[in-house]
Amino acid sequence: MLPKYRRQHSDGPMASMAPPVRASNPAADSANGGKLFADYGCNACHAIRKKGGKPQFPDLADEAKAHDGAWLDRWLKDPAALKKGTFMARSSLTQTQRHALVEYISLAREEVKT
Repeated sequence: MLPKYRRQHSDGPMASMAPPVRASNPAADSANGGKLFADYGCNACHAIRKKGGKPQFPDLADEAKAHDGAWLDRWLKDPAALKKGTFMARSSLTQTQRHALVEYISLAREEVKT
């Protein structure tokens, strides 16, 4: 998700890797979680069921298994409030967009239960 997010916390060991501030992505103005995930480039860092992402960042299917939807929503709203020093930047997602992403990520949890 980093390519479209603003880096709110400039401290920490990975601060120099923070992406530049960019305008919002009009194509991602959607309530479709899959479209938001793709348009915001979330898979540049995060995998879902081992597809995409980078190994140093969590697989979102695993995160969905470990946390409920309310926690995921709080994380998307303000990651540093839940984990100080996180590389995940605070987003400008709307509540509707956050809920759509949580639903999309939660579907990955359901698919992994087999």
